[in-house]
Amino acid sequence: MLTSEIHMNEFFSSFFEDENVKTIYKTFTANEFDKHIKKSIPKFKKSQLAKINYIIKSDAKNLLDIGGTTGALCKTISTLSNIKTVNVDINKDIKKFSDLFTVSDYEFVCCDIFDYEDYSFDIVNETMTLQFIDNQRLSHVKYLRNKLNYDGVLFIEEKLKGQFFYIKEFLNFVRKIKNLNIIKTVKKTKLIKSMNNNLVSKKELEEYLKSNFKYVYLYNNSLNFYSYFATNSETKYNIIKNNFKSV
Repeated sequence: MLTSEIHMNEFFSSFFEDENVKTIYKTFTANEFDKHIKKSIPKFKKSQLAKINYIIKSDAKNLLDIGGTTGALCKTISTLSNIKTVNVDINKDIKKFSDLFTVSDYEFVCCDIFDYEDYSFDIVNETMTLQFIDNQRLSHVKYLRNKLNYDGVLFIEEKLKGQFFYIKEFLNFVRKIKNLNIIKTVKKTKLIKSMNNNLVSKKELEEYLKSNFKYVYLYNNSLNFYSYFATNSETKYNIIKNNFKSV
């Protein structure tokens, strides 16, 4: 096969390895929205890169990102693999960021996540989206599970109520003040309070995940932010667990 006939994603996946994945991800997150997220959530970039490194080397054919905002995760994955990614987000204003780069096998769908009708995904990702909707997390987990193939993988990252919640909130507030203008930080207090009303506890989320999946693993915990993956496949569970053990 001539080089010119090689699919661009095939070229990238064969050329880029772990360190260079960071460069691609950095390109797609070089906007004010993603910069804010990376500064606001402890170890966010590290957990996303670990997730991307697993996904691009997996046998997944497609991925659904619930509330994927700018599409940075999806675009990085589709650039570095042949995985078709779909970013579903209700925010029309975020589309301007999603349209900054054209990536094959990437699709942005602007609609309510619960109105999106496609199923049979190998991977579903949800990152800090459900907490802005309501606290009906059990029904959310069931909904996400039903979007997956039986042996598919769910990645879910949430801010949760747990031990020393308010102490951790204070520590994160102090951390953000160092990175953000203090006036901007204070202005966000109302939004944060509203979001906190929709939070569930660590115990609750783990219970909901375990009632819908055979295998559940907590791979990252930074202050009040928790990252899990869940699957019915023992093989995928063992592979992913080993991939994330250092995060």
